[in-house]
Amino acid sequence: MRTSQVINFCFTILSVSVVAFSLFIDVNTELYRLAHLYDSAFCFYFFIDFLINLLSASNKKDYLFKDLGLLDLLSAIPVVTEIRFLRIFRIVRLIKVYFSFQSIKIYVNRNIYQAFYVSVYLVLSYVIVITSFFVLHFEQVNGNIKTAGDTLWWVLITVTTVGYGDYFPITPQGKLFATLLILCGFIAFGTFISFINNKLSRLGREKNN
Repeated sequence: MRTSQVINFCFTILSVSVVAFSLFIDVNTELYRLAHLYDSAFCFYFFIDFLINLLSASNKKDYLFKDLGLLDLLSAIPVVTEIRFLRIFRIVRLIKVYFSFQSIKIYVNRNIYQAFYVSVYLVLSYVIVITSFFVLHFEQVNGNIKTAGDTLWWVLITVTTVGYGDYFPITPQGKLFATLLILCGFIAFGTFISFINNKLSRLGREKNN
């Protein structure tokens, strides 16, 4: 199993969770719009992944039909109200996830160093999505984070520790989730620096040898 497959595995669970959540909320709310924006981003990622797999496949027909590549393409269609029935194809990704557990265990055991860095950013992805929904839920009535667009902008400037201050939570619940996001941003930034340092150190040792 490759690193990209592990990322796909985790993003599949997250994207299906977002779609499942959107089933229980009003389509006219900002929470639904936020879910739709996240779903569109995941679909774009899965579509690019589909194209890469298709172009790299030695037998494109086998990939499309025997390896369920065609269903991968259908599951990459965003959740648009008019074609909601296509959500059923997300189940295909869940089936693939079920049969990937053992492969992921093998990958982690063989690539502990790389798996650590990947896991940090995958956890950060989950925290970003979950935090944004909760903050929008708690802040849209009394705070100044009222729309899906406001929420995504706030998440971006918060996780990168920029903090312009134009949007910020004011409720206790919103501040709690904001604190979690800030801490995860610090950890992710530190992990990135560590990854770069290790890469440079390896290149230096290889050059000296």
